[in-house]
Amino acid sequence: MSELPLIAVTDSATCPRPLAEQIERLAKLTKLRPQAVILRAKSLDKAAYRTLALQAQQSCEAAGIPLILHSDWQLASELGIKKLHLPLALLRQLPTCECAHFTWLSTSVHSVEEAIEGADVIDILRIQLERQQKGLFPSPREYARIFGINENRLKLAKPDVTVLHPGPMNRGLEISWEVGYCDNAAIRTEVQNGVAVRMALLFLTLTGGKHIENVD
Repeated sequence: MSELPLIAVTDSATCPRPLAEQIERLAKLTKLRPQAVILRAKSLDKAAYRTLALQAQQSCEAAGIPLILHSDWQLASELGIKKLHLPLALLRQLPTCECAHFTWLSTSVHSVEEAIEGADVIDILRIQLERQQKGLFPSPREYARIFGINENRLKLAKPDVTVLHPGPMNRGLEISWEVGYCDNAAIRTEVQNGVAVRMALLFLTLTGGKHIENVD
């Protein structure tokens, strides 16, 4: 599995160094060199943020680090910047026709409710308790209460939302029994298709991708 990208986020309150110096220092990193920089400066007005964005764009291009603008999609379009991070409220207001301009669109949410509100698809993954280190995982009951997808949370999504889960399900933990077997769940189909895909991949791997007419 590929590693998640490391993205640096600017914050003048905690790092008073000039932005150009910050980016230059980031570019010199080896193991922890970020794959991108989000220019976050919520305290600035539009004019000041535009000036800062121009400086950041020049510095990032020199350092070979992609720049992600924060909140201002009009400015990103104007400067030809293809990566944008928007607060959830602004992302929902972004005109559909503008989405094609960006190769990267991200947002941040602060609760499960925010994440699934108005969702077309909810894809739930199994909680791998065997990989959770002590102290990082709450009790199963607490996890289900805070993060679990249940009937009440499902109502926040679109009425025709599709619920996915690769299986096996920890019923009552990351997904409730009611959601796992509701009419919106396509979990059984997903699992069946997953078995077929794995079988096909194993066959192609073992045969080297060669066509075999008769297989006993």
